[in-house]
Parts: sequence; C-alpha cells; structure tokens
Amino acid sequence: MPGVLAPVARQRVFTDLGVVAPGAKLYTFVSGTPATPLPTWSNPDLAAIHLNANPIVASAGGLFGPIYLPPNVAYHFVLTDALGLPIWDQDPVTADGTGGTVSGAVGDGIVDDAPTIQAALTYAGTVGAPSTVVQLAAGTFKLGSTLTVPDNVTLRGQGITSILKPIAGVTTCVTLGGAATLERVFLDGVNTTSAVGIGIGVVTLVGNLFIREVEVYRFKGANAVGLYLSQGVTVAVYDSYFNNNETNLRTGSALTGTPTNSIFCNCQFREAVHRGAWIQGAYSTLFLSCLFESNAEEGIYFGNATGLNALDVRLFDCWFENNWNSLALGALRHAQYECVVVGAGAGTIRPELRSCYFNGGATSARSIHFTAAVDYLIDHVKVFNEAANILIDGSNFGTFTNWPSQNGGYASTVSFAGTAIASNVQASVEDGWTPWVPAVTAVGAMTTTAVVVSRAKYKVVGKLLHVSLYVTWTIGGVLNTNVSLTLPAGVVVATDQFTYAPCHVIDAGGLFVGGTVRPIVGPTPDKLQVYLVGFGNWAAGGSGVAINLTCELV
Repeated sequence: MPGVLAPVARQRVFTDLGVVAPGAKLYTFVSGTPATPLPTWSNPDLAAIHLNANPIVASAGGLFGPIYLPPNVAYHFVLTDALGLPIWDQDPVTADGTGGTVSGAVGDGIVDDAPTIQAALTYAGTVGAPSTVVQLAAGTFKLGSTLTVPDNVTLRGQGITSILKPIAGVTTCVTLGGAATLERVFLDGVNTTSAVGIGIGVVTLVGNLFIREVEVYRFKGANAVGLYLSQGVTVAVYDSYFNNNETNLRTGSALTGTPTNSIFCNCQFREAVHRGAWIQGAYSTLFLSCLFESNAEEGIYFGNATGLNALDVRLFDCWFENNWNSLALGALRHAQYECVVVGAGAGTIRPELRSCYFNGGATSARSIHFTAAVDYLIDHVKVFNEAANILIDGSNFGTFTNWPSQNGGYASTVSFAGTAIASNVQASVEDGWTPWVPAVTAVGAMTTTAVVVSRAKYKVVGKLLHVSLYVTWTIGGVLNTNVSLTLPAGVVVATDQFTYAPCHVIDAGGLFVGGTVRPIVGPTPDKLQVYLVGFGNWAAGGSGVAINLTCELV
C-alpha cells in the first residue's frame, strides 16, 4: 500500500520549544528542488478527489489530516508556523525510506500485491512525477488483477528473482502503454487458464515499447499466449525468453490491427504447447539471432487472419531445432515443417529468411514449407539435403540466393508442388546453383499448339541468357515441322527469335536440337516468358514426346 508520513496518518506539529503550532503549514516539493510542488493524498487510493492542499494547514490543535505518500517517490518537505517562519526542512522524504523500491509490496506469494504495485505505476505516470521508474525487489508477487504500465513508465525487477504470479481468473498479467518499458522480471502463469502473459495493443494502438530481459513461462490453456502483440508501432523485445506457453508469441488480430516495425533480438521461443511463434499479421518485423526450439508444433507459423498482411517479416541468423517434438522422431515428424507459411483470407504473406540454420535430419521435421507466399527470399539458409526439405507450394516470384554447398544440390533439396511455378524462382547461377530445368510432356498426337514452358525471373544485368532445347520421344513418331523458341513482346534481344532446324525422326532415343547464346540488350527484363511453339502433327503410332527447356544465366 502507499506509505504514510510517519507512523500514523495524522501528525501534531510542535515548535522547537515543544509548543503546539496551530495553523502550521507543510509544503511538499519534488526532492532536490526548492519549490516545485509535489502532491500528497488524504486516502491510500491516491485518487484525484483525495488530493491534499499544498501547503497542508494544521488545525487549531496543531493536527494535520491524513498524509499518504506514493511508493517509490522522494519528497522535499518544508514545515513553517502559521506566519511562515521555518520549523523544519527535510530532503529527501519517502514513504518507507528506500527511495527506489515499491513500498508495501510483500512479495511472499500470499498477499495480493497488485494494488500496491499498480498504485506506484499509476503515480509514476502522472504529470510531474519525479521518477518514471518503478522498481520491484526480489520476491514472488501475487497478482489478483492485471498490472498496467502507463505511458512513459518503466517497471523494472531484479531478474528471475522478481516473480509476477497472477492468480486464476486474471486474463492478462501485464499490459503496456505507449513508450512503456518492462525489464528484468519473470512472469509465471502456472495458476492461470487461457491468459496472456504480456499484452500489447489489445485495446488501443501503442508505440515505442521496450521489453528487456523478461521471461514469460507457463501461460497455458485455449488461446493462451506468452506475448500477444496485437497492434503496435515500434516494439522492441531484447534478450527475452518465452518458454512453455500455449503459444509463445502471437502477432496481429483481425479485430484490432497489425503491428508495425517490431524487432525481436536474441530471444528464445521454446517448448510451446503449440507454436513457438504465430504471425497472423505484421509489417516490417525482424527476428534477429532468435532460437525456435523444441516446440510441440512449428517453430514459426505464418497464417494470416482474414484481411491481414504479413509483409517484410524477416528472420536473420535464426536457429531452428527439434520442433514438432509432440511427434516421435520418424515418419510422422518428418512429414512436418519447422517454418511454415499458409496464406489465407485476403492478406499477403511475404517472408524473408537470411543466414538461418535448420538443424534437421532424416527423422526430424523438415525445414521450410511455403504456400501462397509472394516475393519470398531464401538467402544462405542451411537445411538438410533431401528432396522436399524445402517445399514451395502455390507460391510465386521467390528468390533463392547464396545456396550453401553443404545443402547439396539445389534441385535435389527444393521441391515445387501444387500450383507453384518453379520457374518463378530466380536462381543465382554465379553462386554455383544448379539451374532449374522445366519440362512439359505431350502424349499421343499433338497438333498445332503453344505451351508456356517457363516463366523465369532474372535480374542480373550483364549476364547472357543461354537457352537450349532437347527433344526425346518413344518409338514410331514422325516430326514433320520446325520447332522454335520465341520471346514475348516487349523483350528486346539481339535476335528476336531463336530458331532451330527441323527435328528429324529416328525410331528411339533423343536428338539435341540446338543451343544458342543471345545477350539481352537494354534493361534486363524483370520477367522473361519463354514460349515453346510446335507446328505440325505427330504421325500415328507416336506414343509420346518429352520436351525439355533449360534457361540459364551464363
């Protein structure tokens, strides 16, 4: 509770000669200042209706009314007689003499400390408060209600020894206002059900928040979250540990909005009952040197709520290991992925992974599965070398670059499925990549047709485009026409058409039709559509043909 002046709330004033001083005046100023007023209260609730006058004037019997001081605040007291002659001057004066730690908070895990801590936080957020930092001592602080850290206020503990422990029925342990800071505290949700450890922007938009050296633990039950970043602008989370919550982190809400410009630096998301992190919506969010480990499901999951976007969500230098540990090592776990994008609703998901490491193997979860991702980037990401360890399903316009040699062959690790267009991927050949070789197969008779074989995205200025065509067939086919490669309108090349000689039939096997190198002149096209056009007929008896086209920057 807020402290009182000494040891009872009412004081009788005497002069130095021991004479009662009727009408004496007590002036209360900010510590360290000669005359900057600082209020006191007549009630421990510190409500505005209970503010004392300043100065406080003693009765005819020399008695002051109740004088309550907020914890964690230092005063300068000046006492005079009724005529203004000095009696006493003291600086500093505090409720309990500590001048820095919340007074009245017991920290024994039995007494509800929420009212005491909240009173200190509320006062620190008032205009003219001498300090905006509220300090917690070591102890287990039972919370019967949510703590709200006001705008521009810091709640700082002593590390893992300062434990905030909400009781059953508390829906959120701590909420933060604008420019608020939460530092060096341990939030334990063991007594809660379906609660949130830290809630940001759940009701209104907030910005410029900081969370440092915080551990959030055991917030479980349906929809429970360790950190719920609903909406916010410029939220920074450093050196924090989210462990064994239902979901350790969730961002965005279809009801409230999308967070923007957030950073998670050197954070750990471990042992969640479900996901390590769930990105429903986010703009310009960075995970830097974070660990996603031993979660029951995905390490990180991008699944946007209806209408929300997850744009420019970047994972740099992050580590993934042992996720999907709710499943035994083997085929069941190996069918899952640690980093997953599932586009939904009307929103767009655009993820970016750089210098990340997936510590997987033949029996652990695979690495990356993107569905309905757009303009994704996978740059120098280490994964286990096997087919479909990276699966791109229904995603477009992505870029792979700086393919690590220890991954093995690009083509043997990255797989495309569903509606994914593999040739929408830019391959960085100069870094030793194996270029993708698209293929189209025609079975039986084929009349005049045009088939889009490849849509490739090339952006490397000064490179040459090497296009080659290889035709194979089964027995009995007779090809009686030319086969040509043409470029779409608007793309300028040294020669506007690649033309090959007629393909003459032999009974079985294959014929290399030709290869040529043509420089692209002018600006390098952002998209290059290559059409394969065949005219004529396959003679009766031809059972099939395979047409393979290779596009490569050289």
